[in-house]
Order: sequence, then C-alpha cells, then structure tokens
Amino acid sequence: MASYRLIYPGSSDGTLETINKKKKKEANAPDESLMNDAPNAKGVRDFYRLVEIGEPKEVEWRRKLGGMLMREIGNDETAPFNWILAVFPENYRLYEHVKITEPKGNGETVASASKGAADRQDTYLYGHPFGRKKRYRSPADFFNHLLWLAEDETGDHDNCTCKICAPDDIQCADDLFPELLKEAKKESKKEPKQTPKPATSATEVQVKQGNPAPPAKQPMVVIPKQYPSQSQGKSPKAATPPVKATLPPAAAAAAPPRNTTPMLAATPLAHPKSHEQELDSQYAKFLFRPGELVWFSRGAAWGLSVIINRTTFKDAQQNEKPKYLVQPLSHPYGHSPVKVISSQADLRPWLAWSCPAPTIPGLNAPTLTYNTVDWKTAVSGQFGHGDPEVDGSILASKMIDESFTLIQGLANNTVTTGERTYNGIYFGGEKIWVGEAVRTRTTGGNEIMIVHEIIERLKQGSVSAAAASVLLRGDIYRFTTVQSNATSSLPSMNQLPARLLRDLDFRNRFIQPIKNEVSAWKLTQAGRTLGIQDIKGRWYESSVLLPILQGQADFQNFLGHGFMKDAGGEMNARGDSSSLLNGQAGKRFINREDAFGPAVPKGTKVNRGLDGPKEDQGFPEDESVAGPQQPLEMSAVDEMADFLNMERLGEGLEYNGQGWGGQQ
Repeated sequence: MASYRLIYPGSSDGTLETINKKKKKEANAPDESLMNDAPNAKGVRDFYRLVEIGEPKEVEWRRKLGGMLMREIGNDETAPFNWILAVFPENYRLYEHVKITEPKGNGETVASASKGAADRQDTYLYGHPFGRKKRYRSPADFFNHLLWLAEDETGDHDNCTCKICAPDDIQCADDLFPELLKEAKKESKKEPKQTPKPATSATEVQVKQGNPAPPAKQPMVVIPKQYPSQSQGKSPKAATPPVKATLPPAAAAAAPPRNTTPMLAATPLAHPKSHEQELDSQYAKFLFRPGELVWFSRGAAWGLSVIINRTTFKDAQQNEKPKYLVQPLSHPYGHSPVKVISSQADLRPWLAWSCPAPTIPGLNAPTLTYNTVDWKTAVSGQFGHGDPEVDGSILASKMIDESFTLIQGLANNTVTTGERTYNGIYFGGEKIWVGEAVRTRTTGGNEIMIVHEIIERLKQGSVSAAAASVLLRGDIYRFTTVQSNATSSLPSMNQLPARLLRDLDFRNRFIQPIKNEVSAWKLTQAGRTLGIQDIKGRWYESSVLLPILQGQADFQNFLGHGFMKDAGGEMNARGDSSSLLNGQAGKRFINREDAFGPAVPKGTKVNRGLDGPKEDQGFPEDESVAGPQQPLEMSAVDEMADFLNMERLGEGLEYNGQGWGGQQ
C-alpha cells in the first residue's frame, strides 16, 4: 500500500452554525429531521449521516485533496511523495446521503447501510459560511476553495473561484436566443455607466487597470519541515512535529515564474496529418472522438461507455449532425449492446462529472481495481446487493483514466537524442492531438498550453519504452480581458488554433456590447515542457460545451447578462476520480483497445469514423442492437451557429478598424 505524507490546512472559514433568513441560528449541517434513519411508509430509509474520520470515503476525499493541493503549490522537493490532507479545514464535516429500499422483514441496520448496502450514497462537505445549502459535492468541487484558503491571506471570498463563492446564479427571464445579441447591441449604444462593475477579484482589478498580477504568496498550509525517508514507513506527524510552512520560494509558488522576455515568439502551428485530426480541429464539428470515455444517457440515469465510431447524418432540415456509436462498459461476464447516440446533448465528457462509489458493498474498498475484483463472486451476489454491470463500468472507467497510449509515431531519434515524437495521445479518457490546447496543472486556471510536440524520452542507457517518460512541449497562453477602448493592446494570436479563435469570437460578440470589454489569449511562455502528469485534460470550447453542461436556457440567461464561464472550470482533471497518485503518469498501453480490457466485448474495435475504411463506417440499423434512436433535435450550439452564421473567422468584429486576424 502506498505511504502518504500529511499536509495540514493552515486556515479555515468553516462554521458550525449560521444565521438563516429569519435571523435565527441553525446548524451548518443537514437538517435534524433528515438525520432520521427510520423507514417511511413505503419502507424507504432516506437519511443523512456524519461520515466519521477514518472511514474509506472520508480518507478518499482527503487523499484526493492532498494530491491536488500539492500539485498546485509543490515543487521538485515535494513531487516524490504522495500527499494526503491530514484533516479537513476546521468546522468542515463530511456527510453521506443514504437511501435504502428495504424489503419487508429485512432487519438491515444503519451500520450495514453505512458500509454501502444502499440504493444510493452521495457525500457532501458542509461548513461553508454561506450556510448548509452551500455544500460541496466532490473533492474537485471543494478544491478551488481549499486552494484559496491556502493562498489568500485576506479572507475575502471575492478572491475565491469555487462554485459557491463565485457563482453565476443570475436569475432572469427566459429570452429567445436570437434576441440576446440584439439586446447586447442596444446596450452597447447606451451611455457608459459612471459606476464601474465591482471586480470579482483583486487580480481582476489589477488586470483591468493594466497592472501586473500580484506575486504568488506563501501558501498557508502546514507541512512537515523535513521529509522522512520512504523506507521509514512512518507518518511525518510522528517523525517531526508539523510547523508553519516555510518552503523555499520555488516550493511556495503556485505557478512557475512567468517568461519576462519582452518579445515572445509563438511556435507555428503544424498542419493536421490525417483527416480525423483535421475533423477534430474544426470548431463545433465533433465534440467527442473515437476511443474516448464518455457518460451517456440511459434515459432515467447515466452510464459509462467508450466511443467506438462516429459519423454524420442529416436531420429533417438537411443540417449535418454528428452521430456516435458507443459501447457501454461492464464486468467481464456480460455486456450491453452498442448504442447509437444522435444528439450530443445525450453525452458528457468523462471529466465533466466525478465517478460515484460502487453499488455493491464488497467492491467499495479503495484498494480494489477492475482487474483485482473476483467478478464471478460479485455477479453471484456474495459481495452484497447492487448492480454488477454499473460497478464494472465504474471500476473500468477508473482503470481507463489511469491509462495512456501514444499514437501516430512521427520522428525516431533515439540513437542521437533518446527521443521519439508522436502526433497524438490517448490520455486517460480523452484523445489529444498535436496542435490543440490542453488544460494544465502547473499554471493558473486561466492558462492553457498549445501542444506542439508529444515526446517519448528514454532513460539514459535504456531502450525500454515502458520506462520512458512522456512529455508535452508547447506554448502557454493566459486568458486576458481589456476594455474595448484599449484593443490596441490586444496580443497577437496568429498562431492559435481555429477552435480557440472561433470560441473567442463567439464570446466577444456577446460580452463586448454588454460589459464593454474584449477577451483574448496572451502568450506568456514559449517552448514550455511538461510531463503528462502535469496535464489536467483537453480543452473544450465554452460556447459548445457549456450549453450542454448548464442547459440551453441557463446558458442563454447567463450570456444575456454578460456572463460566460470557462468550461474548463466546470471539469475535473485526470486522476481526480481514480487512484492515480500525485506525480504518476499512469500505465501505458500499446493499443487503445488494450486499455479497455474485458470491460468491453472481445473483438471490440475503435474505428476512425470518417477517416477509416469504408467497411468500418457503417452503423447498426437494427434498434435491437443499437438501442432506440434519440429524437432528432437541434442542439443549443447548432442554434447558435445557425444564428451567428459563422462561416469565416472574425466575421463582423473589428478592433481599431482591423479584422480579428488569425488563421482558419
């Protein structure tokens, strides 16, 4: 079992009580009436319970939070160790929502329910000073708040970017989408207001005023002053008393130093090397890719599957739409048939949601993996009641999340440099190409990397690919905003992929007239090299993905008021839902199908869709095989694209008399 080093929260804003709207004190926890575990008239026990310190779920939350925190504030000294949060910040407590349908005469106890024998078990972290209705649903949900507690000395919640402190809960009337742009244009013709809109953070104030961002502060966390050797097997708490963190500057920085060279040269974009890569480089063409792990709608619930094919079809209005063939994941002894998905709204990226715990109590141990489970015993029910197919998909998804596969080898210079380069990589549940953007762990949340090289570097004196490190080399860009009258200071973006520019163009069409500001991507570092363990996942267009994640109506409401989140802020990172430890690259597979293992039927093949052989492009027409077709509806993003008629980049937008620029 892996050993962990402890990290202690140095501050907390948590409260055990809050004042409600009636000016009365109430517990900052589930209402007392919800803690009653007695069955109702239908024999259903639906209640909350406090998760005790040391329970598997409580430990799993702290392990994930500790790992994510040290990825952000750690350095080379801390990287060799696995980290776990010693305790939650003061007054933050984990509760579990348990729902059990009991057959008559069942004498099941609360204790057995707490071990997982339930229809559903969801965990929530309570303690935020905004009250018990403001709770966190997952470690990834809480992480931004934990990072704010570690780095911000002011205690100002406006500086926090978590979903509770910085929500977009703007309530307004439903508007027809075409009217939004008209309203925005009307707004832009009005006299500017004298009172500026309050900034959401101190950093935003300084950026808007043209001042540099404040330097990184010493993280307010408590960690061991000295690290015991890995052979000791003792916790740092026992080896040496915890002290206030006094790390060297390199360890204290949440992000690497910025490149201060006056003139940075962006790396030229390479041309796509296959038709499939070209399709994936197009704005709003396909949101999902063959070989990717996705959530898919089963109707009343969501399941986990892998995309094995994709194509296009024409709807009743003769509009070309994407269509996907997915294979649901399962245990090795039974698989559901493939399913045709003809609406992207019925799919979600793997990293959009956190993976739930298994439904079978015996599979709820953190140390169990898909390949170590005795599935025959699990299917027979000896591990407890639950759904083995669902649990098979859950554990298989974690296995896939920890995998990676390099694809389309380019140059092999191992004799002279010890390096090989590739054109793409299956990265956990996603597929990434050279020439596109990824989200990074080592830079701020508003920075991305444009990947220009995927490198396999052999260890010195070794020819083993299994021991090689995998690196991504590219340019770092920071999202920035300036006032509309200051567009002369906008950076050059002529080496950005078309998808980024089209998404930026969409954003500015609506936000600029309302907020009188223009957004851009600014080059901050050229030729940066990162390990794949430093990558969160691929970048998605906010204008394409947010209408699906938020719902079209909410997205339109936000947009009509000048609010448009970054889709990356709504996503997890690779490793957040699996047991991938801090600093680990994961397990390499030669073929993508090998990473799926027996979670898919034997012989399952990932096709290249429109880029593959014609015999691979067919979709099953028999609904008994493919499952019922989804209704052919125009998705939110299709309506937007039709309305905006974005046939060419930068259409209709000018800054200082010049077009947007960039390359299609």
